[in-house]
Amino acid sequence: MVEVLIPNEQLLTSEITNLTFSNTTVKIPLDIQISYESSIDKAMEVILKVCRAEDRVIQDPEPNVYVKEFADSGINLHIACFVIDPNKGFLELKSDIYRSIFEEFKSNNIEIPYPHRVSITK
Repeated sequence: MVEVLIPNEQLLTSEITNLTFSNTTVKIPLDIQISYESSIDKAMEVILKVCRAEDRVIQDPEPNVYVKEFADSGINLHIACFVIDPNKGFLELKSDIYRSIFEEFKSNNIEIPYPHRVSITK
């Protein structure tokens, strides 16, 4: 959610445009990383399936997944899904989506990378 502070002077002397007054649609951004050995297309397909199945996620605008960047440990994906009830909060929704993605990734052999540490003994 974005909040804008408007100085009192502008309230009295300027026209103010409120972009959220009648539109409660809010983007829920989520980020996840997959390993380089995993299929990007399959991961995106799984993520979209999960988002579309979530009750609070609306279908217009559609949920979408983007390749954000190639990072050190894996491929970063950005998920954009939208809700119309931001007053219900986001933590539980994000948790439900991440948990479902995790289970679907396991079922589809899509790996979430983790740091590999090498132990050096003398």
